[in-house]
Amino acid sequence: MGRRERKKAATRQALADAALELFLEHGYDQVSIRDVAEAADVSTTTLFKHFPSKEALVFDLDADQEAALVTAVRERAPGTSVPRALRDHLLGALFFSAEGSEQLATFHRLVRGTPALTEYHRRMWMRHQHAVAAVIAGCRTTRWKVQARSSEAWAAGVVASFTNQRSPSGSWTP
Repeated sequence: MGRRERKKAATRQALADAALELFLEHGYDQVSIRDVAEAADVSTTTLFKHFPSKEALVFDLDADQEAALVTAVRERAPGTSVPRALRDHLLGALFFSAEGSEQLATFHRLVRGTPALTEYHRRMWMRHQHAVAAVIAGCRTTRWKVQARSSEAWAAGVVASFTNQRSPSGSWTP
């Protein structure tokens, strides 16, 4: 990674860190975009070059998570089922490890306690499900011979079963 890319990554990380710190300290709705930009010592224009919305500041790893899910399915070992590949990936991810569990619990309280973040989280995981479904549909064979038309629903079920998603009753499930 070149110097320019390192500086962009550092700025992006500084923005995400500042945002999360402010949101946790003051509450999401009480913090403005300007507050986050000032805390990271950048302009609001720079903030929006890195994040398309205030909600995206909280989910700064969105693209990385999606890419990792897709990679887990696409590059799974021969003979490994899609659910097994996703399970192995997700169990190894931070949000299922004991390390940082208190930080994770605090993060989830922030998301659950903020309607805008709850909705963004739901839409984000739906995008991840679409991406996983596209990979599944593109596979020539799967253990269950998933048809392209049903891969979306199947992927949604697999991904949702391993993530914090709302159940049909509306409650959060770990």
